[in-house]
Amino acid sequence: VFADPPSTVLPSRTLGQKAALERYNAFMEGAGEVLSALESTPVSSQSSSSSSATARPADGGAPAAAAVRHHKYLTNSSLLHLELRDGTLRSHVLTQLLVVLKYLAGNHASLPTGPINATPGGDAARLTQQINKGQVKQLAALDRRARDLLRATSGPDAVNLVSWLLKEREAGWKVWKKNRCMPALDRAGPPDVSGRDVRALLLSGRKRKARAAAADGAAD
Repeated sequence: VFADPPSTVLPSRTLGQKAALERYNAFMEGAGEVLSALESTPVSSQSSSSSSATARPADGGAPAAAAVRHHKYLTNSSLLHLELRDGTLRSHVLTQLLVVLKYLAGNHASLPTGPINATPGGDAARLTQQINKGQVKQLAALDRRARDLLRATSGPDAVNLVSWLLKEREAGWKVWKKNRCMPALDRAGPPDVSGRDVRALLLSGRKRKARAAAADGAAD
């Protein structure tokens, strides 16, 4: 689900309402169990203190960047209770969960509700809306629990950063895409250079390299 929510838990051409609802419910149940496991396992003080991205010297100078360590975790289930205490692992899992919950809440109209069998004279659309509202509340409850755990693990700055990325950065990205990738973000130059111009330049560069390679091959 973390890798591809649309094709995993949302109805599509290849995934019907019934199957999508079963997967969605399994995801929600699993997410709740993960949060319960983290809530019942206190984070170690050492990993919690080292999870900060910067450290301020004692002399009050500019904060120095903390060393970045790339962790590898064993998959043996017998060691999982020890790994749950690691602040870095907890932070990664909680951040990914918040991203998925935000996506599902933003696409709440597409959440699976399963086949609706309304009683004679009943309003199937209204029943679907009621089910949908309940799902949104469940997503919000998981979101609050995940944010509380991330705050306890990595501090309020981590929660604020994730909130900003999921709200303002995401909104800015959508506006940029709506404006046809204007201004171009992957190239230095005038602000009126469009993403289409950048793609044309990249394509022309590939064509020049292909012609040069063909010429070298003919010369050999």
